Amino acid sequence: MKYAWIDAHRRAYPLPVMCETLAVSISGLPRLEARRQPEA
Repeated sequence: MKYAWIDAHRRAYPLPVMCETLAVSISGLPRLEARRQPEA
């Protein structure tokens, strides 16, 4: 849920600030990106 919020607001706020504020790891974001890309 937190990563979805980050994804929705990634143009409005710096990524490290959002991750720190929401207490999540930036390392979890590649998994979010993989889910967003359509499969070939």
